[in-house]
Amino acid sequence: MSHLATDPDVIAHKRANKIGTVADFLFENSSHERIILEAKASFSLQENNPSKVKQVLKPALEKQVAPWLSAVSPPATKGYATYSCFREASSNTQSALFFVDPPGDESAIGMKLPPSWVLRRNYSAWLAAMGMIDTAQQLIGADITESRSLDLDLVTIRDRAFVVTRFHPEISEMEDIYVGIDLSIFSLIRDTINGSEDALLGFERVESELDDFRMPQNGSLMSDGTFFGSVDEIQEFKSPKKHYT
Repeated sequence: MSHLATDPDVIAHKRANKIGTVADFLFENSSHERIILEAKASFSLQENNPSKVKQVLKPALEKQVAPWLSAVSPPATKGYATYSCFREASSNTQSALFFVDPPGDESAIGMKLPPSWVLRRNYSAWLAAMGMIDTAQQLIGADITESRSLDLDLVTIRDRAFVVTRFHPEISEMEDIYVGIDLSIFSLIRDTINGSEDALLGFERVESELDDFRMPQNGSLMSDGTFFGSVDEIQEFKSPKKHYT
């Protein structure tokens, strides 16, 4: 997943071609098929009134989703506008999620997004969450040349090694929460930053493993090889000196 609406290149393309507001997200699966998603939410809508829901979804669909289906190249094959309505436990109406799926707009002016565009931004967001801001920026093209080794933590989850860092060390009333990336992917990210992205593009994601996955820790392992949760048996890991941070 990548956050489409805040990407500088996307914003520049929108202004140059006078395209309307950008949808929130561009998703991509392991076959590199893409979808566009615009996400709306409300804490104030008291009932699931169809008219009020349509007042939110219709403009999102027409102005943010449909124009961008073919505005990216390769184009997105599907698009959705979603509306999440959250209610408190005392409400008579339960929380609800509404979505619509529009046809594409063939008149949009396409902007070329390379095959690695979504992958780079997805892992860049995880690196930023791990506190590796410079590395995150390098992965999406920033010119940062300083190089040094990193002392990170390593944890084994279901016989797989993950590089992790503490996510919220300031929360004293909860267990320590960690965010991390599979060590093999971490190495591919390093190679991509150093100019070789073929291995990252060919990485087989782990959707097939999730059906019978039972976490030994209190956490979540995502299909892109990322982790969020609490961990045990932390060990120190020193990354290769070629890795940038």
